[in-house]
Amino acid sequence: MPRPAPADRTEPPCPAQSRWGWVVGGLWLIAGVGHPISAQTSGRIGLGLSYIEYDGFLATGAAVVTPSLRLERGGLAVVGRGSWARFESGRQVGEASVGASAFAGRGRWRVEGAGTFGLSKYSESGVAGHALATGRLHFTRGREGLWTAVTTGATGDGSSTPVEVAVAGWLRADRLSFTSTATVGWVDRGRLIDLAGSLRWRSDAGVELEGRAGNRWTRPGVGRLWENPRGAYGEASLTVPLGSRLAFAVSGGTFGADPVRRSVGARYLSTGLSIRALGRELRRPNPTANPSAPIPSTGIRFLAEGSGPTRRLTARLDRPVQRVEIMADFTDWEVVQLARTGPTTWRLEMTIEPGVYRFNVRIDGGEWLVPDGVRAESNEFGGRVGVVIVR
Repeated sequence: MPRPAPADRTEPPCPAQSRWGWVVGGLWLIAGVGHPISAQTSGRIGLGLSYIEYDGFLATGAAVVTPSLRLERGGLAVVGRGSWARFESGRQVGEASVGASAFAGRGRWRVEGAGTFGLSKYSESGVAGHALATGRLHFTRGREGLWTAVTTGATGDGSSTPVEVAVAGWLRADRLSFTSTATVGWVDRGRLIDLAGSLRWRSDAGVELEGRAGNRWTRPGVGRLWENPRGAYGEASLTVPLGSRLAFAVSGGTFGADPVRRSVGARYLSTGLSIRALGRELRRPNPTANPSAPIPSTGIRFLAEGSGPTRRLTARLDRPVQRVEIMADFTDWEVVQLARTGPTTWRLEMTIEPGVYRFNVRIDGGEWLVPDGVRAESNEFGGRVGVVIVR
């Protein structure tokens, strides 16, 4: 269950009804109409209960609805999120945000451009918002990498131009991933420094445990968002799948105010259900409710050959087919067709750095499958992907 909607510190977090949460819901409905999308697509709706204590306000209970939508195609990703909460007093708060990012380049160095736009609506106040643009440079080497980023844009009231500079390092193992981030931000004539780390573990059965902790140092600026600077903070969450489309989630912790995005800090505890409404791609035909159940033979095997930067991927089938396609981390999740080299043999040559990669294959335009002979794991879209190690 995602954290509850942040409240705008310029008004008490007791808003009137808002329509902004339905913006993401509309995008979700549009995406679900028509033919299957060849890119990775996921849509979820979270339903839960939260106990929240916003900085400077009394603790209160709330019912929370959080729709989200994520589309990925090639090097482009679009994410939409909404949040609606109804407090014990009967008042409500709603917010929505849309972000997009695009990658350029291949190999170890890549450039990313991203933008986010957010809106929120509260009781006596008007609509608040922010628009931010980010440029990020990535360096990746196998299962580890670094990135550095610069963010700037505009706040809803236009009173200040925020600037953020961040640098991060990450490391990924078979089931664990770790990220450490350092951020310096300037807004409202104030400055904040954040040092944070996050650790995520995911089992083959889809159980996911994530924790995040950090510390903040501030030189307070102008405005109420600087009145409650938070030093140490931390959050933890646990997600347990209950089926192919349903998961139970519990989360809690503290997070600080965000002057750049105009949201207040809070302490919270949330529990609820996450419902996968979209996510047909990268899903096995007739998936079982138990992601760790044995996978039937698909009649296709993959072999990675070669040394140096250029690798040769060979697919061998147990029958003649007309077309074999692959979609993977190393293709930026673009669909790539293999070349036929024999009656049941297909091949692809491309530059692949050593590392651990996820991939699926498709035969004659059918379902995306996990080839025989490779380890399969659950993905965030509720389906299966194959895992291959390139050495």
